[in-house]
Parts: sequence; structure tokens; C-alpha cells
Amino acid sequence: MTSASEVDSTCATVGAVRPQPVSRRGVVSTSVVRIVQEGTVRFPRAFSADVGAREIGAPRPDVAALRYRCGQRGARTLLLSDIDSWNVGALQSIATELGGELTTIEGVASDLELISRLPGWESPAADAARGKIRSTANRVLDDAAVIGAVRQLAEETAAAVATLQTELEGVRADIAAQGGLLRLSDNGDVCIDAPADLHDELQPIADNIESRAKALIHQAKDIDADCVEVFANLADGKITAQGAADAVSAQEMGRAQSGLSAPYPPEGEGVAPRDVTAWWDALSEEEQHKVIAEHPDWIGDRDGVPAWARREVNLAELDQEIAEAQGEVDALPTREEFLGPYGTGGPGGYLREGRYDRMVRGPQERLEKALAMREAMSIDGDPSKGYDPNKYLMLLEFPEGREPRAAIAVGNPDEAEHVAVTTPGVGTTPTSLPGMVSEAAVLQAESQRQLDFAGREGEQVSTIAWLGYEPPRE
Repeated sequence: MTSASEVDSTCATVGAVRPQPVSRRGVVSTSVVRIVQEGTVRFPRAFSADVGAREIGAPRPDVAALRYRCGQRGARTLLLSDIDSWNVGALQSIATELGGELTTIEGVASDLELISRLPGWESPAADAARGKIRSTANRVLDDAAVIGAVRQLAEETAAAVATLQTELEGVRADIAAQGGLLRLSDNGDVCIDAPADLHDELQPIADNIESRAKALIHQAKDIDADCVEVFANLADGKITAQGAADAVSAQEMGRAQSGLSAPYPPEGEGVAPRDVTAWWDALSEEEQHKVIAEHPDWIGDRDGVPAWARREVNLAELDQEIAEAQGEVDALPTREEFLGPYGTGGPGGYLREGRYDRMVRGPQERLEKALAMREAMSIDGDPSKGYDPNKYLMLLEFPEGREPRAAIAVGNPDEAEHVAVTTPGVGTTPTSLPGMVSEAAVLQAESQRQLDFAGREGEQVSTIAWLGYEPPRE
């Protein structure tokens, strides 16, 4: 793992000239001329606690916390106290002030583009000057990409760390609520300090809190590793404008090469749904949406992920399946096109008709099953009304060579005190899902009515139509 000191030693600044404002009346400032002549422009390459002042302008905010975060602590195990020490305010200040530096870069890039035209000057010297200007302009755009990358990293890290610290406060509050019977160690372990007769009662609480604490540390390690990777890329000069035409585009190019990756969920023997829930809760809102957008396969059928997130990714997959199945059906030839001008009357006509029926059966059945799932998820079973917000597609799989699998909940199971599951009988297929979901809705409504009748109006019910395996045909 690259240390912050290694990054500091390799992340040298370029040049020694601070660009000054340029007249918008076509008069190039002296500072910009010097930049062109020297081929240098000075901008920060990475966060560093060793840099006592801005490379351009006013004093840089204290970023010791960031350096502490990004690499210097990578050689040892991160602890909960490390999360406490990370300075969100410093990260936010860096992101804000880098925005001002980007504005300066945009002005310099604009001025360089202006003087590169050199109107009325045609000679070998002019060509050489234009080449020098273009070279300098490219370096300026690379600096814009670097600052864009660092700003993106600062923004995302600030949001992620703020979430970790908020979740850690919640963990400690839950420990305190047990009146000294539970003890939280800095490595996330939770110990029970209570009489033996209370252990069975406290163990589930301790396990839940420990899962959450360990998830925070796991997430902190992911953030730390991402930070180190971005800084290593900065040190190696790998983050560039990549041919961007202007400073704004260069900044966006830098942002695209930076930021935090989507943290992988816990896996392996012994991982329980509560561990997955703890992992999800440790993510910032931005990270959660990144997982949904970039890695829907991680969460679509993973127990412990909230129902709303599973619904979102599974509905997107269902829409894609419908589009692909419809495209496959649309690409099929018509019966008349396949049989030719003689239809079934020519030699082998009936054999060709059988081949056609076999050819279209698979694509048509694929589409029928997907459309049945959409119907089951729709308001009142009517696809024209859109998907029902009270229905949750908790599972969606399309195993090759086998029947699709699905589970549809009526009512949010995460918020329900009572959950019932209906399973398929003999001969059930995905096209049976609309009927199964209708039955589940009736069961939910009746259960809710009985609870209300018993004076338990605040309790919620969720019923799940579960087609999570392939039922026997007969």
C-alpha cells in the first residue's frame, strides 16, 4: 500500500508561476505570457499535510486528517477510534476551495486558447509559438483534471465519513442503552458484562451491534484503500485530461478517474442477513445509489438488503428482460415468410411448419413469462397503470435452461410485524404469478382486517408470493 509520505515525495508541483486574471479585452496579462514562455503552471497535485500554503494563493486548510486517512494508516488495522478522528470539515473545505482553483484554471485555459490564435502572425516563429502554447494548454488542462479528481475524492470521502461517524454514534448509543451490560471494543467486538442468566437475552443484541460495528470498520478500510489508489494514480501521473477540449471537460474527465468505488458486501461462511444490513447501513446515500447503479447483481436477491433497493434493481432487470424478449420475438420471421410462397402445400411443407412452431415457441414463452411478472407487479394487475408501489420484487432470476424465479411481496416486509409466504403448487409456472400475487393481496387485506378488529391497528402485514424454485409439473 502506498504511504502518504511516498505520495508527498512524488507529487511535485509543476512550475512556479501563479496565473493572474487576464483582461477580457484581448490584452494578455504578463503572468500568462510568462506561463507560455516558461511552459509551466503551478497547481496542487494532491492533498498533503506537508504543504503549508496554497500552491496558488491563500493558505491551504489543514488537511492532516486527510493525509492520516489516505495511506498513512493503511499499514495497520483501522479501528473505530480512527473513524472518530477523521475530519469531515477539512474534507469539505478542501472540496470548496478547490472549486475556486478550478475557476482560475478555466480562466487561464481560456486565455491560452485566445492567444494561441495569434492573428496576423504567420511565420516559422509563429508556428513554434503556437506549438509552445498548445503544449502549455495541455498541461493546464491536465491540472484541471487533477484538481477535479481530488475534489471528487474529497466530496465523496466527506459524505462517506460523515455517514460512518453518524452510524458509529448510533452503535455507541445502543451500547449505552444496555446500562453497562455490553462493552464495545475499538476493533468492533462486543462483550457481554452481565450475569450468566442474562446472556441468552443479550446475545442477539450484542451480535447485532457487533455486526454493525464491524461493518463500519470494513467500510472504513474500503474508503482508505480507494483514497490510496487515487493518490497513487496522481503520483504516477495517470490522471490526465485525456484530450479534453476545455477546462470544464478536463475537470469532468478527472472526476471520472477518481472517487470511491462501490464497497463489496460481506460474503462467506457465517455471514448472516444482519451482517448485510449492517454493511448497507454503513454506506452513504451516494454509495448506496452507486451500488444500485453499478452492481445490481450484488443486491437483487441478497437477504439483508432493504426491500426498496431490491425492488429497484429487480424491476430494472425485469424491464430489460421484457425489452430483450420482445426484441427476440420481433426479429422472428412471420409464418408466411418462413414457409415461403407455397406454404404447407409444397414438398415438406408440414415439416417446415413444425420447425417454425418449434423455433418461435422459446422466444414467445420467454416473453409471456416476463410480461406475466410485469402484470403481477402492476397496480390492479394492469400494466398500463404502472408498477404498484406497495409491491416489492424481492427476487428475480433467469437461470439458463430453467424456469425463471421470482418472489413478490405485497406490503413492505421490512416494516411488517407479520410476514406470510405462499408457495407454489404442482404445475405452477411464472405465468401463474399474477394469480398468486392476487391471492397474496387478499390474504394481506384479510390479515390486516383481523388485526384491526383485534385492536392492533398499528401492526403491518406483508404477504409474499414466492416462486423461488421450480415446482414439479405433475
